[in-house]
Amino acid sequence: MTGTIATSIMHLTGGRPAELTLVVGWATGFLSALLANMLAVAAFLPIVAQLKAQGAACPTSVYWLMLFGATFMGNMTSIGSTCNIIACGMSEKRGHGVISFIGWLKIGIIVSLASMLLATLLLALQTRGLSAG
Repeated sequence: MTGTIATSIMHLTGGRPAELTLVVGWATGFLSALLANMLAVAAFLPIVAQLKAQGAACPTSVYWLMLFGATFMGNMTSIGSTCNIIACGMSEKRGHGVISFIGWLKIGIIVSLASMLLATLLLALQTRGLSAG
């Protein structure tokens, strides 16, 4: 399965480091909105290894954007992070009401996308367009 995903990413990006970094980092982020952060990263590490095996140049920025994606995009949903689940439980326990999945998403999507976009832009500036380390 990881080989198939890696091949699809190679075809989509042409193996270009900047595009590859964007696809892997943002995909890790969106997966992190639905799974625990560590699981999302753990799912993508073998894909990055397959990309390297297929001859892709994977700069260090791939790993940085995966980290940012898992961290920032994990806050998009109430189930994307253990802390979010705890916060929802504490809100209900303290009598502040139930925070629904959609209720969290309405705010979480804005904050997560803005944070991830800023992280991507700053990383691009630091790594000469995501193509370097």
